[in-house]
Amino acid sequence: MALRFRRRVTLFPGVRLNIGKTGVSVSGGIRGASVTVGKHGVHGNVGAPGTGLSYRTRLDNKAGKASPTGASHASGFQQSFTLTLGDRGELLIHDAGGIAASPAVKRTLWQHHSDEISAFLTAECARINNDADALQNIHTDTPPLSGAPPKHIYQPFELTEPIRPTLPSLPIEPVPPKKYFWHRLLPVVSAKQDQKHHLKHQAWQQNFNQTKQVRRQLQHTFEQALAHWQRQEKSHRQQQHAATETFAYKLNHDTEFMADLLESKLATLNWPRDTHVSFEIQTGVNGFEVLLDVDLPTSEEFPNRSARFSKNGRRLLIKTKSATQQRMEYARHVHGVVLKLAGVTWVTLPSVQHLTVLAYTQRLNSATGHIDDEYLLSVRIQREQWQQLNLTAPEKIDPIAALTIFELTRNMTKTGIFKKISV
Repeated sequence: MALRFRRRVTLFPGVRLNIGKTGVSVSGGIRGASVTVGKHGVHGNVGAPGTGLSYRTRLDNKAGKASPTGASHASGFQQSFTLTLGDRGELLIHDAGGIAASPAVKRTLWQHHSDEISAFLTAECARINNDADALQNIHTDTPPLSGAPPKHIYQPFELTEPIRPTLPSLPIEPVPPKKYFWHRLLPVVSAKQDQKHHLKHQAWQQNFNQTKQVRRQLQHTFEQALAHWQRQEKSHRQQQHAATETFAYKLNHDTEFMADLLESKLATLNWPRDTHVSFEIQTGVNGFEVLLDVDLPTSEEFPNRSARFSKNGRRLLIKTKSATQQRMEYARHVHGVVLKLAGVTWVTLPSVQHLTVLAYTQRLNSATGHIDDEYLLSVRIQREQWQQLNLTAPEKIDPIAALTIFELTRNMTKTGIFKKISV
């Protein structure tokens, strides 16, 4: 019987909203394969992770098929050809009428369009192999304990500091006229000059006083605005400092705050399959404990075929995985999910000292006809035990073996057959 927790998070495979200069499109899919819907149509994008190779084709064309074409004046053909892949990995080439190309035509197409055909085969190889690598190695991005714990994100003060105004220049005082010896002989002329200067000085004095008043007002307004801004900026800094302290306190004491934080973190994880996580944070004698209940995808949702290039690179060799290989890949994924969720929880909630993870899947009960929750494993981990894992190089960790160093309850055979456990 499944445990009932207060919080439940659905971890979806990656779906991205792409916003660019040419418009908005939505991309969704797994590692190595995705579909983009935009104003230019529906396109399939496939790449081989780690190789740098990729292939893109339009999916909403009238033919409804991937259509790298062999239409080229250089190849001597005036028609297009459609590439598809046979069930056994053979390359099938058909003309626009659906007629298979002859061996001679195939040779010519390979001669003039080998890059396009190889890109198509690479894309098909990645599609068949699907996201097996991401599924089996889901634990490789498990964060180490040395990772920085969550902290309050300082919100910058958005108001711009007032700019000191440019003050108008004070007018230059007029210079008194120079006196020469003839001014004594012509007192009337001298008196007129003095009167003219007096009027200029009066005008200057008035202008000077007005400009000085404007400067004084501008300076006063600026100083008031600056003082107001400084008070607001100081208040903002104090608020942010208080928020930082509150965040740190709640991170270590407030279970509701911790639950919100963990839920937000889990919701940001990139996941190759739909996975549901229910959790609850409890307060115990020895500190906080998190209980995680993981609803895993079924093994039937995992890829059962693999593909590789033939020696001559002109076809794919498709192989159906053995039942044992499929079970072991699923088992590796199950254990990897537990490791990743545990690692994320430890780093997100540094005050948690104990962690219990229960992993189950849903299977048909042939006796009742109902879908039952079937638990595959349960593991209890203490924070100090977690430090045994070298998560600076998680790719070196075997997730199936890693869980055995903790308090693990599991009934699994060496060939990956899970038997139901009681919780």
